[in-house]
Amino acid sequence: MQGTISGVRYGRAWGLRLGLLLGFTFAFPFLVYALVHSSGASAIPGAAGALAVILGVYLKPLAYPLFAASIATISIARAKSAGMPGKIGAYIALLVLADLPFGIVFGSHWGVALATGLYGVQPPFSFVAALIAGVTLCLVRDPTGPMTGHYSVAYRLWSWLLIFMMAIGLIEFLLHFWHSFFGLPGLSVRQWLQRGVSYLQFFTFYPGLPLALLIAASTGVVRSSREQSDGPLDMERPNSQA
Repeated sequence: MQGTISGVRYGRAWGLRLGLLLGFTFAFPFLVYALVHSSGASAIPGAAGALAVILGVYLKPLAYPLFAASIATISIARAKSAGMPGKIGAYIALLVLADLPFGIVFGSHWGVALATGLYGVQPPFSFVAALIAGVTLCLVRDPTGPMTGHYSVAYRLWSWLLIFMMAIGLIEFLLHFWHSFFGLPGLSVRQWLQRGVSYLQFFTFYPGLPLALLIAASTGVVRSSREQSDGPLDMERPNSQA
């Protein structure tokens, strides 16, 4: 991929990567089943479950960081093409990565949650926010000048909502993996963070209200980009590559 990427190529690249991730996620149980039977573990009491847990803990989590890294590459390039800071692409990738706990336990053997301590994992709200942001970058028109007026206001609101969703997601990520990062020390800090993020989610009606506001802000960004450019969305650029 070169320095710029058009909206339509970005959308195709996002869709391809998402399709690969979903394909791997839904095929993973069948992969585990095949490996358990081909290795002969199914004939040994307890071995089949142990192998399924090992694969779920050490193999399946690799897909999410790889997906997030690939999304970061195209999102940073697309953000710059759309006249936004490259850090917007990094925000989108971090939103994806924040839902790693969900990616680990979804479609895995029940013992994976037991082995990793990932109980009570929420639905992938951060991933949904990343999808919304990705659609926004796909639809927004490439700039013909600096952001002004309504476009600038809509963009600032949109970017702050992205940061808010990313912060909540990363705090949840940290809480899930606290023992892996810090061990037993600092449990009081973890409890303080858990209480703080719970209050924040309660008073902001998370995730419903922030996601609804993000969708509204995304709509405003796309519409304002069209109004400022005074023309239809320029979804294709001949020299762009995904």
